[in-house]
Amino acid sequence: MNKAGISRREKANLLTGMAIFAGLISEELTLELVKRRREIMIESAAYETIKNEAYEEGFRAGIQQGLLEEAKEMVIEALTERFVLVSPKLVAKIKSTLEKEVLKNLQRLAIRVSSLEKVKKSLKKLEEGLV
Repeated sequence: MNKAGISRREKANLLTGMAIFAGLISEELTLELVKRRREIMIESAAYETIKNEAYEEGFRAGIQQGLLEEAKEMVIEALTERFVLVSPKLVAKIKSTLEKEVLKNLQRLAIRVSSLEKVKKSLKKLEEGLV
C-alpha cells in the first residue's frame, strides 16, 4: 500500500484506464502518460490482456507463415523429384506465392503434369485466377 491506500496493482489499473480515456481526448496526452508511468502500467490487467492477445496473434501468424513456407517447399520438392532440374526462376515464383490454394493446386499439378512447361503455364493461370 502507498500513501493513497491503494495497491500497486490497483494503481496500475487506474493509470491504464486513465491512459485509455485520455486517448479519447488527445493521443499526445496518452503517450505522455504511458511514457511517464509505463513501469507501473505494465502491471495492470489491461496490459496483461493486450500482451497475451498480441502473443497469441503472433503465434498464430507464425504458425500460418510456417505452414505456407512448408507448402512451398513441398511443391518445389515434388517438382524436383519429378523433373530433376527446376529453374531458379520457377523456384523463385513458387517461393513468392502467398496463397495457400495456389500452392495446393501446384502440388497436385506437380504430381500429374508431364512437363515443367505445363507447370509454368498453370502457375500463370493460377496467379491470374483463371483456374
